Amino acid sequence: MFAARLGHRCSEQRAAIYRLTLGIHRLENVEETVVRLRDQMTETQPVLAENAKSTQELLAQLAKQSESVAEKRAVVSREEQVVRGKAEQVAMVQQEAQRQLDQAMPELEVSLSNPIGR
Repeated sequence: MFAARLGHRCSEQRAAIYRLTLGIHRLENVEETVVRLRDQMTETQPVLAENAKSTQELLAQLAKQSESVAEKRAVVSREEQVVRGKAEQVAMVQQEAQRQLDQAMPELEVSLSNPIGR
């Protein structure tokens, strides 16, 4: 009975040692991964800083361009109003010319059909 208990106790201790060994290997792997990731982060930090700086510069440039676009849009809007006013004037002149032409055409046809000097 003592031998059986001793055998069982030895098995339990071997299992505990195996678990601890496995845990240590896992911790070593995690430590290696952390070191590798830390090194990668250290290497990429200057690149990330440069990218952040470039992004800020692009955003500032975009803000300036947006202001310029807004100013140009206002100029175009004013010019569009002027052009519409001129288009309305042209349409009125065209209507008046068409009305005068409509009045003059019958008189022209009458004068062409009456040969006075023939």
